[in-house]
Amino acid sequence: MGVFAKFQETAASIGFWNATLFAIARVLKALSGGWVRIVKYYITVQPVLAPNPDRWSRTGTFDLGWADVDCQLFTEVERPAAVIASRFAQGARCLVAATKGRLAGFVWFVVGPYDEDEVRVRFVPGPPGLAAWDFDVMVMPHFRMGRLFSYLWARAHAELASSGVRHTMSRISAFDALSLASHKRLGARIVGSATFVCVGPWQLMRSSITPHWHFSWRLDQRPTLKIVANRD
Repeated sequence: MGVFAKFQETAASIGFWNATLFAIARVLKALSGGWVRIVKYYITVQPVLAPNPDRWSRTGTFDLGWADVDCQLFTEVERPAAVIASRFAQGARCLVAATKGRLAGFVWFVVGPYDEDEVRVRFVPGPPGLAAWDFDVMVMPHFRMGRLFSYLWARAHAELASSGVRHTMSRISAFDALSLASHKRLGARIVGSATFVCVGPWQLMRSSITPHWHFSWRLDQRPTLKIVANRD
């Protein structure tokens, strides 16, 4: 497939402007050796499903369980140990799916603020105690056409619902049409966006959510984006 045909295919799935930004991001990252990055997120909110034993008990051929920081299945994906430790230190939990002793997928969530590890930003879901932040929903490639995503989501929602959580929020790459479509099928709606231009330690954020603009040059500087769900 030619470059132009590939661009047309990408534009058809994520939109012309997102496809253009994605192409620019790839070129800059390749030319700079990763020194320059462009990241764009859509922020989504979706209601937590009411507990349904028939729904959340379905696991197919997968074993679902809660991981800890020493879970060996994490070694099968590119997630640095320091990143995994940081997530648990923030109070995040990880629901893992395995089959025949091999990793099949996982989903992370935290009831409270979350410091993103791809760029520098803190996401704060609200109202406090009633909203969670979910992130890094991953299904191994050979299971993506099956029902594993829905199994993970149903079990995670059952856990959240039992804790009184009514909404879950997440950031989804604007360049990932498949993930966005999967979330929308489960009731997610887009409530905002945020774009980050990173040049070494320098980071510029433009967001539709307050504070809208933020520039930082140190690793300990990060904007805070507060997303509050409707009280329905």
